[in-house]
Amino acid sequence: MVKLTDLDPNDFERRTWIALAWARDWALFRGVMPDQGLVAEFESSYTEQERRDILATVTAMDFANRFMNTGTGDFLVPPTKNSKAKIIRKKELRGVDQG
Repeated sequence: MVKLTDLDPNDFERRTWIALAWARDWALFRGVMPDQGLVAEFESSYTEQERRDILATVTAMDFANRFMNTGTGDFLVPPTKNSKAKIIRKKELRGVDQG
């Protein structure tokens, strides 16, 4: 976790660091990318599909983070072939005893 927080380029393979730095900047600056050099390197290091996948992952993580910070946090897990739908309460995710 510390390496992800520091994001020291020496701690990652260059291609991985580029994706992480791009994701960090995307989240910090709400999609407005101030470092055009990083954008160019990101675009040349990843295919269009890989960039879409990275953006989808970053967007989902950003949504989940904002959702969990709203104060409500209860959400529905849809049913699957082997299970019924269920509501997960924010307190359950934080390990609070529901007793």
